[in-house]
Amino acid sequence: MRYIFGPVPSRRLGMSLGVDMVPYKTCSFDCVYCECGHTTVHEKTRRRYFDSIADVLDEISSALKTGRQIDYITLGGSGEPTLNLELGETIREIKRLTDVKVAVLTNGSLITDKGVFQELLNADLVVPSLDSARQASFEKVNLPAKGILVAEIIEAQRDFVRAFDGDVWLEILIVEDLNDSEDDLIALTEAVNRINPLLVQVGTVERPGSEEWAKPVSFEVLKMLASRIGPNAMVIGGPKRTFSEDTGRDIASDILALVSRRPCTIEDIESAVGGKRPILLGEIRELSAKDKIATYMHKGKIFYVGGRGQKIRELE
Repeated sequence: MRYIFGPVPSRRLGMSLGVDMVPYKTCSFDCVYCECGHTTVHEKTRRRYFDSIADVLDEISSALKTGRQIDYITLGGSGEPTLNLELGETIREIKRLTDVKVAVLTNGSLITDKGVFQELLNADLVVPSLDSARQASFEKVNLPAKGILVAEIIEAQRDFVRAFDGDVWLEILIVEDLNDSEDDLIALTEAVNRINPLLVQVGTVERPGSEEWAKPVSFEVLKMLASRIGPNAMVIGGPKRTFSEDTGRDIASDILALVSRRPCTIEDIESAVGGKRPILLGEIRELSAKDKIATYMHKGKIFYVGGRGQKIRELE
């Protein structure tokens, strides 16, 4: 598949059928924690990226026909989806095709654009990010394209929540020594309360990111921030759902599609693909032997990635 991937397990959305709206790592941010690596096309100018929306819809239709569980069709992927000028049309066409809810995962930077603002109103769920409410910390964590101001993002997100009939879940990611100072946490709390989303998800670095030195904060820091924000805030972790084996599928292709989008542990793969661990590890060995999957250690855990990293040891 060229445009879609999954379904994959999401700590936010259950089983999510992803739609890549832009080419790999085309983004208005270059976040230090991004599990997809460094941004290669760093811009805030919207463009058209699909050869044909019909091709995207054909891929989605094929995925829906498999009968696999899909909780959301999620516009996101490995870049910033709102950079695609076909965002609004894509949302409308998907909703004509299926009753499955449409979610948009966005860094929130382009909600300041009137076009993006209006297009997002057609989604069922919008999940923007806000990692800092202070410009200096915002630039350290998110490395935004030139001219993006966090104060304007906060005001636009506030206006969007008021105008939107669907749900807004705001995501915050805290990185040690970058946006975890007392001043940062106070400013974030005030900004989030001003935006007033339905749900706030507070997390930290969990997977290998674009910068190896980006470190997680403690659970206590996350819990404290969530407590300050209020009862609509929660600390989030990895996916907890498990799924039964689905025979007759190309498991190797499913694994490769999953790890090509983000680094995954064997637990992540089990949750998304299903099947018994020995079978999955056998498929991983074969993919590794063909140089389609690499493995490496990060903070004491083994991660599998498509085309990145280095083989670190024989799989057990």
